[in-house]
Amino acid sequence: MTAKEYLNQAYTIDKQIAGKIRKAEMLRKSLYGKGLNYERNGSNPNHSGDALGRAVAKVVDYENEANQMIDSLIALRIEIENTIQEVPDEKERTLLEKRYLFFESWEKIAVDMDYSVQHIYRIHARALVTVEKMRVNATK
Repeated sequence: MTAKEYLNQAYTIDKQIAGKIRKAEMLRKSLYGKGLNYERNGSNPNHSGDALGRAVAKVVDYENEANQMIDSLIALRIEIENTIQEVPDEKERTLLEKRYLFFESWEKIAVDMDYSVQHIYRIHARALVTVEKMRVNATK
């Protein structure tokens, strides 16, 4: 795994969590209004509990998956943050934090750091080399 792939993991997991949460919310919203079905004459209620129960269980499944992913994301973000904190160059470190921990755009990073986007790309390339070297040295 390259340094960029390693650092991008938090972003990927964050998007997956957002998707699970959106699915759970949409399914929960679709449950409103479901409950008892009545025949036309208003008698003999027919409970739609099986379908409703399955739908509620699916919402709970999505939420549980999201919670597990959140736990993984927290651990991964801490690991990535610790890696970034070890980068000796302050500019590289700041850029990596903004990009991979705060998910900021290149343009916003350039404005915040008072550099051109092209210069931000150069700093980023150097930072990735630094992280790659750190990761190689850590496995030795």
